[in-house]
Amino acid sequence: MFNFIEKLRQKPDKTKKKVAFLSALFLCGIIFVVWLSVIFPGFREDQAKKQAVQKLEPSPLGTFKATFEAGLSTMKDQYTELRNSIAEVATSSLGIVTATSTLVSATTTEPTD
Repeated sequence: MFNFIEKLRQKPDKTKKKVAFLSALFLCGIIFVVWLSVIFPGFREDQAKKQAVQKLEPSPLGTFKATFEAGLSTMKDQYTELRNSIAEVATSSLGIVTATSTLVSATTTEPTD
C-alpha cells in the first residue's frame, strides 16, 4: 500500500486527482450499499404494515359513499311513507265528502208531508 502511495506521488496532478475521485466514489458507494442494506428491510416492513392497516380500514371515499347511499335510502323511504299518508288522507277525505254529500242530498230530496 505504501509503495502504491509513493508511486502515486510521482505521477502528475491530473492522475492524482482521478485516483482521489475514484477512491472517494468507491468509498461513498460502499457506504450507500451498507445504508441501503440497513434501511431497506425496515422500509419493507413499514410498507407491509401500512398495507395491512389499509385493508382493515375502509377508505374515506367508500365510507362517504355508504353514508350517502344510506341517507338516500332513508329519504326515499320517508318520501314513500309521506306520499302514502297523503293518498290515504285524500282517499278518506274524499269518502267523507262523498258520504256527507250523499247524506245532504238524501235529506234535501226527501218529500215533506
